[in-house]
Amino acid sequence: MLIHMPLFSRKFIIATDLATFFPNSKFLNGLLDNGEFKVNNPTHRDALFMLMLTSADLCAICKPWETQKKTAQLIYEEFYMQVTVQCKTVQYSLGITTAL
Repeated sequence: MLIHMPLFSRKFIIATDLATFFPNSKFLNGLLDNGEFKVNNPTHRDALFMLMLTSADLCAICKPWETQKKTAQLIYEEFYMQVTVQCKTVQYSLGITTAL
């Protein structure tokens, strides 16, 4: 299955917004109540995945402080490394030789 990552990412990042959770939950409950949920249907599958992402996002605040702090630090380090790599790539492609 080929996935267009920017659209994929945008759709599922927006899914963690509670404003999308309630309509999505109502949609899924309707499908389940009527026995109409089909995992092969991309709309149904996306709705389920969005609900799972919202659940994961909400449960993150239930972790002990030290676990949450470590997770945030790892995300920060990964983001910083990625930005550094991208900046070096842009500098290289533009012929800029100054170090970061």
